[in-house]
Amino acid sequence: MSATKIKNMEEFSSVSGISRPTVSKYFHDPESVRLKTREDGSLIAANDPFWDDLHATAIAAKEDPRIWLAQRQYYGDLAGNAGFSQSFGNWLTLIWSDGLEAAITDYLAS
Repeated sequence: MSATKIKNMEEFSSVSGISRPTVSKYFHDPESVRLKTREDGSLIAANDPFWDDLHATAIAAKEDPRIWLAQRQYYGDLAGNAGFSQSFGNWLTLIWSDGLEAAITDYLAS
């Protein structure tokens, strides 16, 4: 994996897709930026009736990606497919550890 060194908030904003004011606000006071905000800083309301369960499962899947695939109501028997499950776990772990851009870069290089 190769990473481009980001030198300032302008570059970080450009790479991340987060507005420059939101980036600045976060670096000066992280508590002032809600985790569920759009680029313009507006709140993104949870709009899925199963949001609480999905959110809790996503957090748990950070430690064990198999937990996400175990949601049979969405993924059926995919969790039982060893190849798919292993690949999913590898990519999700990479996304959590190195970020989405690094995972996409690695995927495109493979």
